[in-house]
Amino acid sequence: MNIWVPKIKILENTREALVVPGGGVAGFFEITGQLPDGRRRVLAQRQKNLITDGGLNRWGTGAVLTNCSLGSGTTPPTVLDTNLVSFVAQQNSVTTTTGAETSSPYYGWSRKSYVFNPPGADKNISEIGVGWGTGGVNLWSRSLIKDVAGDPTTITWRADETLTVTYEARMYPWEDDNPHSTVISGVTYDGIIRPAYLGGAAQNYFYDSAHLATGKGPYASTLYSGTIGAATGIPSGTTASPTRTNSAYSSGSLVANGVLTAGPTIANFAGGIGAFWVACTTAMWQCSLVPTLAKLNTHTLTLNVNSGVWGRQP
Repeated sequence: MNIWVPKIKILENTREALVVPGGGVAGFFEITGQLPDGRRRVLAQRQKNLITDGGLNRWGTGAVLTNCSLGSGTTPPTVLDTNLVSFVAQQNSVTTTTGAETSSPYYGWSRKSYVFNPPGADKNISEIGVGWGTGGVNLWSRSLIKDVAGDPTTITWRADETLTVTYEARMYPWEDDNPHSTVISGVTYDGIIRPAYLGGAAQNYFYDSAHLATGKGPYASTLYSGTIGAATGIPSGTTASPTRTNSAYSSGSLVANGVLTAGPTIANFAGGIGAFWVACTTAMWQCSLVPTLAKLNTHTLTLNVNSGVWGRQP
């Protein structure tokens, strides 16, 4: 008696990874003080700061908002900065909240509060940095403290004053449809790459520690028998979950790549695969496939995807 074993065929997109437009990052901070009698004062009103080249690159491999450092330097910040000019104090104990803007322009945000205990002697503070190093080095962002007119200034941190720095990091995703054409096992599939979950609670891009174990590439993904939904939603239809593998980050690329794999028992929909959804730390997006991809139980599907290139928000 002969036992027939069906041959497993690999269905793989043979062009470069399905490329998404990515998004822009920005940071804002404010500084308040509280005196022993409970009086509060605003030492620095909310202001935007500079994201460094090193900070953008670091986001491909690790947490970026671990520490907040204060300094007394007055040199204007540049994108090449890696540390404060004159370090004064730091705090790595932080409280974090996350959320998303629910109307255009959309963005996900992570808001961190760093509380500095009274210094015991008056301190002059004129610069601030947030990053992953200690002692004012390895900065995701650096800024001079400015007054209400937007001019650099020096604030006095009183000896008995508790200081709170509230830092908000944002990721602004692209919001428009983008056509794609990819070849999978010799067949050309066209369609639309569209953002997903815009304005939703899940659109919190700065999970800067929670998802490091799975990298900056795909940490969630689903295959669908239907088509893509609105930019505020996800695709429709029967679902199946592929496995996800992230590639090593290439320094300076500002993009994370990964592979979705659906084995012989996964996503064998009667009408084929019409769309899929991918969540990355930098973006959440959905992609339609026209014609639908006919996957059988003798097929293993691999899709090369990426997070979208990240950069500074203007």
